[in-house]
Amino acid sequence: MKIKVLKFGGTATSTKNNRDYIIEIVKKRKDEKVLIVCSAMGRIGFPYATDTLLSLIEKEKITINEVSRLLSCGEVISGVVLSNDLNKQGIKSYALSIEEAGMHNQSVDNRLILKLFRKYDVLIMPGFLYLNDNNEIRTFARGGSDLSAVICAKSLDLKEVTLYKDVDGIMPYVFPGFKQATEFDFLNYQDALALCSIGYKVIQKEALEYARKNEIEIVIKNYVNDYQGTNIGTNYPSVDIIGVSFSKDSLFVATRKIEKYKKELENCFLEKHLFVKKLTIQKTCLIFQFGINQLQIAKKLVIEKYFSNYIK
Repeated sequence: MKIKVLKFGGTATSTKNNRDYIIEIVKKRKDEKVLIVCSAMGRIGFPYATDTLLSLIEKEKITINEVSRLLSCGEVISGVVLSNDLNKQGIKSYALSIEEAGMHNQSVDNRLILKLFRKYDVLIMPGFLYLNDNNEIRTFARGGSDLSAVICAKSLDLKEVTLYKDVDGIMPYVFPGFKQATEFDFLNYQDALALCSIGYKVIQKEALEYARKNEIEIVIKNYVNDYQGTNIGTNYPSVDIIGVSFSKDSLFVATRKIEKYKKELENCFLEKHLFVKKLTIQKTCLIFQFGINQLQIAKKLVIEKYFSNYIK
């Protein structure tokens, strides 16, 4: 039995039009069984999005059991609606309950999943959710559907999982007003984790760490076009300067060669008469603090110097 684990985020499940893209992706997998891990529909403002559900309550007024049950509604609704859409297209699909999914803490009892695959071509399980030792519903950290998918791949002895997002892959920078960047074709786990350290949220950090530990390759793709995307794995070469991000007054540079690029960037900024107010050094990150106007110049300088190959 050939099985693929595919995770679809909230944007993909949010509307009928977007779910049609999921259906087309599933149709391409006609010779395989597909386990879909789904997120709640949409983002805040959508009726069943996680943040919308959270806005209905004051978390400190109720128990964690009640909060978790409320949040579970988003993923459960998403799975059942997607199953309905797939079945309408003649694709044998079934949405698993939290209990049927067999996700306990960070392990999956997949016996029921394998049994149901004899009857169904597609199974859909709610991401983000698990049962604790007392069989109470709990949620992983935000972005936890990524972790759910990687755990499922491990439980099924798979070496790859595909996470469908609303981006074409992982890019070295995403700055409004700057030329658009192309995505990395390949990243190793350590470089991807370094991007997490400067605020990249394309993939959950815990999911990356779990995948690295268990040597599960992660593919990041856009559900709209299903292009190649970014592959994250063990044996890909490292990138010297991996990516940049920014806050109101600071430029964050992800690199695993801290000393080399600390000196190089300090000299580069000095030559351009850019005054660094403060430099903070972390394990895989350099944080340069500038005045607001100089920050814009520094961003452009770093992009042109190190990421010209990624500019569209």
